[in-house]
Amino acid sequence: MLIRDLQISGAPRAGIRVNNSHHITLTHNRIAGNGVWGIFTNHANNTAVLDNEILGPARQHGIYFSNSGDGGRIANNYIIDFAASGIQLNGDLNMGGAEGVPGDGIIADVTIEHNFLAGNGAGGGAAINLDGARDTLVRGNILLDNRSTSVAMFRVDGGTPTTGTRILDNLIVGAADSRALLIFANGSARNLVQGNVLIARNASVPLLSVNDVAMRGPIAQLRGEYAMPAVFTANRYAWLGPLATYGEREVLEDLPEWGAAAGDTDSRVLEVDRALIQAEDPRVLHRALYNALRSAPGIADNPHFDRLLADTRGGISRR
Repeated sequence: MLIRDLQISGAPRAGIRVNNSHHITLTHNRIAGNGVWGIFTNHANNTAVLDNEILGPARQHGIYFSNSGDGGRIANNYIIDFAASGIQLNGDLNMGGAEGVPGDGIIADVTIEHNFLAGNGAGGGAAINLDGARDTLVRGNILLDNRSTSVAMFRVDGGTPTTGTRILDNLIVGAADSRALLIFANGSARNLVQGNVLIARNASVPLLSVNDVAMRGPIAQLRGEYAMPAVFTANRYAWLGPLATYGEREVLEDLPEWGAAAGDTDSRVLEVDRALIQAEDPRVLHRALYNALRSAPGIADNPHFDRLLADTRGGISRR
């Protein structure tokens, strides 16, 4: 089923809900100012959310895939100003199953690509929040000035920890008061972080947080040694505070320390003026990134890339 070209606002809960229905495509809709969510799915497999404008304010998430539904694609959407996450995947083990959905608490094989997410998370929640997600592809997204974490991989309601996430070729710029850009927690493992540009603008928090991940074994546990939750390679980092926190206590201040701990020997410091990262108005940084990255594969392919040149709302513009 195809649902397209709607303009929806003022709904008390979700602008659009997909309830135990499969192979639904939502495209070219404008969903703005609804009560709780922009788009909400439950017990739904293979939902496609493509080329929509999804605007807050709302109390929770812009796009919320819930209740063990597998498959699906979230691509080319413009998602801003939600109090919680821009995109939330939640396995919701306690919600059980439904027709065509086993209720295993796992959301598997979802692609999240070429979206633009900004200004989300003022009430908490990552711009892309993954709880009980397995084998998620997060590719070519632009995440700007989201107020909490940018991408979080963890387990609270899911049937398993979030595993097998591939974070590839994204541009991620934190807000001046945001948390770590990437958080791996509660046993998240087998992830890949490759080819991203990651810029942390808050000097009081790390760029990366790998706390609370699985221990290596009983002896290592006594030593406080943790298993690295991801392979990190070919990224470009810029940051004001420490580069990473690792385990319960260790703080890794710079790239050599991080590289030694994580085996991340191919990543580099992004050549960008520190004054731009510290600037109160992020637009100057966004414009510099536009010029630096317009030939970058993956990032410049994002259909919203030109919004880095926008002059309104601190660099974020509405159509």
